[in-house]
Amino acid sequence: MSSDLELALRLSAYADDRSLAAAGAVRHWRKADRSLVTEADLAIERAMIARLAFERPADGILAEESGAIEGTSGRDWILDPIDGTADFVAGGSCYGTHIALSDRGRVLVAVITRPRARRRWWAAAGQRAWTNTSAPGNRPLHVSAVAQLHRARVGGLLETGSPVRNLLGARATWVDDKLSVVAALIEGRIDAVVDDAGDPWDIAPATLLVMEAGGRFTDPSGGQRLDLGGAIYTNGLLDEEVHGLLGNPRLEQET
Repeated sequence: MSSDLELALRLSAYADDRSLAAAGAVRHWRKADRSLVTEADLAIERAMIARLAFERPADGILAEESGAIEGTSGRDWILDPIDGTADFVAGGSCYGTHIALSDRGRVLVAVITRPRARRRWWAAAGQRAWTNTSAPGNRPLHVSAVAQLHRARVGGLLETGSPVRNLLGARATWVDDKLSVVAALIEGRIDAVVDDAGDPWDIAPATLLVMEAGGRFTDPSGGQRLDLGGAIYTNGLLDEEVHGLLGNPRLEQET
């Protein structure tokens, strides 16, 4: 295991412990964009930033609540201390921590957790995607082998009123996953996922997890940037149909 992945896993374990301890008794309020934030978000993020400043002082940081902290190495840690804050405040199980390490836009390490379900998914570049199980040991992950959209299960992280659900749902079976549609994709339970409202801390860890599980990631411009506010993830076999249906520029460039 690389030292960077080991650090990311330690940070995620700390965040999970703190969020579990705070759940149900945490002060919260709405930010300027009307999204929720809690005392736990801020405390966990401050602690992760302090640990990174100590262990990786040359690296930059992009954190949901604190913004960007410049580094000198060209590497950036991308942090979301509690993804799904509304679910966290409501006492649900769909919240968790997102951590990624990016080197000039290439994601090297990724971790996503769901602490209430005691689940964690992680990857390092070139080392496959993995998850923990109830049995001893960890399990490598791989996307499905479904190659036709009409046989596929699809899901999404969509803004209110997005047409994506109707477009894909008319051709495939739409699936909502309780914990994470990205986790469902890399576990082979969903075959494609569209995120039309993601921030870098949502997209960065998902991209590496999906690719290390054998899938594909495309941004809204047809490339692989992390900061364009959306992503299409597939098992790699459904790219042409999904991108064609949604009008992805990559396919327009190829035809």
